[in-house]
Amino acid sequence: MKNQELKTIITFETTQQAMEVEDLVKENNIKARLIPVPSNISAGCGLALCSSISEQEKIELLIKKNEISGIKIYNIFY
Repeated sequence: MKNQELKTIITFETTQQAMEVEDLVKENNIKARLIPVPSNISAGCGLALCSSISEQEKIELLIKKNEISGIKIYNIFY
């Protein structure tokens, strides 16, 4: 079994939000990637953004600055 690390998982209400945030993190050189929503989390769309805990604050600021609503943030082992 793969070693799991504590990660930040961000879920979205829509796929459009997920793609928008993915573009924002890429433009700002933040290491994150879209993944299927982990089975222990329920979300409106089937995509989630996964990043290291150290990137969480930067991503939250981008989301707030761009007025993206309806997201949920989790810190889970993934």
